[in-house]
Amino acid sequence: MKTIDIDRWSRKAQFLNFIQFDDPFFNICGEVKVNELKAYTAQHGISFFLASYYGVLKTVNELEAFRYRIRGEEVVLHDKIGGSCTILKDDGNFGYGYFEYSESFADFVPQARAVIAAIKGGEPFAPRFEVDDLIHSSVIPWISFTSFQHARRLKKGDSIPKIVLGKLHQRGADWYLPVSVSGHHALMDGLHAGQFFEAYEAFSAEVGAFLGG
Repeated sequence: MKTIDIDRWSRKAQFLNFIQFDDPFFNICGEVKVNELKAYTAQHGISFFLASYYGVLKTVNELEAFRYRIRGEEVVLHDKIGGSCTILKDDGNFGYGYFEYSESFADFVPQARAVIAAIKGGEPFAPRFEVDDLIHSSVIPWISFTSFQHARRLKKGDSIPKIVLGKLHQRGADWYLPVSVSGHHALMDGLHAGQFFEAYEAFSAEVGAFLGG
């Protein structure tokens, strides 16, 4: 992690503008074509959730804009970030699973499965609001949404990007995954959200290279 010199930062003007907004978050929703990702996970018996969520973490770690955070009067840039994702329990409630990012999918899977098992096994609901080296995320597998609104802790200085995956659905011969990307406008713009969608679709298209062939 390093602290950004705001006076020398290329987006100083944009930062000073949007940091004054009452609600500085913007949201963009789109569909990502995931033909290869769906086929590969089915062929190799891999959890679609684990593969698709690993792709999210891989993508945000590749994009600098998603690793900026506001801390008081400062902006910091994390070297690596993980993810907080909602995990549904058998009783219909949910818990927050905290996932570390590993460059190797083979390394990511065991710890991710352990996190999920702990939540489903009754681990207490324990949000980690003090942690910011992650993204906030969720999966809404029942809805192919076209828009999304998050609960946010604006009065607490929240600057963490939020990414939601929706219901996998087919249109014609192709499979699509709805994706919602929300970011703090003082730290990122629509350009960076667009880069996320492009990189995530590229991950799906070349999934075999990233998940270990």
